[in-house]
Amino acid sequence: MSAKETSLRYKVAGHAFEFIHGEDFPCGGRLLAPYLPFADDGSDECIFRLRIVRAPLPPTGRLIRRCNDEAPYLWIYEDISAAEEKCFGHSLSPDEPMSILRCDGDEALLTIAPACGNSAAAMAVNNSAMLLYTWKTGGKATLLLHASATVRRGRAYLFLGRSGTGKSTHSRMWMENLEGCELLNDDNPVLRIEDGAPIVYGSPWSGKTPCWKNERAVLGGIVRIVRAPHNKAVRLSSLESFASLVSSCSSIIWDRKWKNEQEDCVEKVVSLCPGWNMECLPDAEAAEVCSKAVEGI
Repeated sequence: MSAKETSLRYKVAGHAFEFIHGEDFPCGGRLLAPYLPFADDGSDECIFRLRIVRAPLPPTGRLIRRCNDEAPYLWIYEDISAAEEKCFGHSLSPDEPMSILRCDGDEALLTIAPACGNSAAAMAVNNSAMLLYTWKTGGKATLLLHASATVRRGRAYLFLGRSGTGKSTHSRMWMENLEGCELLNDDNPVLRIEDGAPIVYGSPWSGKTPCWKNERAVLGGIVRIVRAPHNKAVRLSSLESFASLVSSCSSIIWDRKWKNEQEDCVEKVVSLCPGWNMECLPDAEAAEVCSKAVEGI
């Protein structure tokens, strides 16, 4: 690391990682505020190091696909070297990437175009960190989820569902109508099996909700939110619970070994904790019906 570079180290759910950036990148202040609660000065080995630079974007291999139907977009490219290098792009526009992420082993380089604004730069850093975190925790009994996590009476409840189905709304119904509830994370909590128990952690990645808590709680229930004209909690079978949870996990689609390890972890989680479908309205009764079901186990 050069004298003009800054190293910032964090730990999320027990996994340490590092950002390295130069003077030309405004990494301080609001941009990295979500990471401050996770600052770490320990000596644990980092699962990845992400070097961040502002520079003209480097060449890439052939575009394989552009993922997502709306922003943010992920661009996946062919390797351009004989090494085990992976190449991705990030953007808020479907026209072209505004940053390029190259991954080679435990080292990664994120190049952000000089014209990229702060919002797009923050998106590039966050999405790169989440991708690397997901990839490098493979085989470590760790899942990065798309979910809203609410804690009550010392247990964490995960509300799953596609964007727009009401995960955040259901969390809010719990907090507004049930005593002793608090939000742990509203978009990307981490679920990890430790000493045979499933533990939910907060993370720096909480979507539009500024909820960046370096806290943890034992998993109490996994609930998929389903819009309906009524409020009804339906207990899922083990297979249904598996399908519900695995569909809400961040995935590394190009690595079959990693995918097998993820599925083993999901299978272990659903053997330890029940899954539910919550057919519901966005109202107080939904929170009451759901809590009575999942907390009654």
